[in-house]
Amino acid sequence: MGNAILSVVRTPASGEAGWQTVRWWREQGRLMRALAPAGRDLPLPTPGPGTAVLDDVSAFEIQAYIPGRGWQPPPWPDSALATGLSVVIALVTPQGGAPRVYRRMVDLP
Repeated sequence: MGNAILSVVRTPASGEAGWQTVRWWREQGRLMRALAPAGRDLPLPTPGPGTAVLDDVSAFEIQAYIPGRGWQPPPWPDSALATGLSVVIALVTPQGGAPRVYRRMVDLP
């Protein structure tokens, strides 16, 4: 499994008007998350340095489902064609065994 950066633009959880960028990535065995301030104009503000949200992460992987091609790792030539997204997080086990793997798959509109 590889490492990836997932950036999502969403409406702010705070209820503010505009859009907010949220970014996740793996750094030094931790899953990191960074939030940008909400913005209404492009380019949107960029996320800050981030904070750790999960320890003992051995891998963070993202794939998009492209019809006719199946699950594809980034970079995607035309991500607008994706109809699904898969996020995989693997955690180190305390006894050094096989990592615990968590997968979330979502349909894209």
